[in-house]
Amino acid sequence: MTLTGRRLRGGPPAIGLTDLALMTITTHKVARLIAKDPVTSPLRAPFTRHSGTAGPSELAEEVRGRGVRHAVGELITCPFCTAQWVATAYAAGLVFVPQATRLPAPR
Repeated sequence: MTLTGRRLRGGPPAIGLTDLALMTITTHKVARLIAKDPVTSPLRAPFTRHSGTAGPSELAEEVRGRGVRHAVGELITCPFCTAQWVATAYAAGLVFVPQATRLPAPR
């Protein structure tokens, strides 16, 4: 029996409305942080070129390069594209480590 099979032996844990609300807010904020925030610009730097500001606390960046470099740049500068990955990671966290994933949730 695999580790995943043993972990899900009773089925995945229930996901309630509080979890869904927290997931929505977290996905939005983390996706914007990754794609637009000046703090994470060093992570985007190998794939983008700074071209100014897009608004308060947001950078405007142009994707550079070709092939995989360009594709990664497009993904990490688009908050909508990044949100898909953030939501998937959050949902996996709720299934495999629900206590740690719910830690920041208001009680």
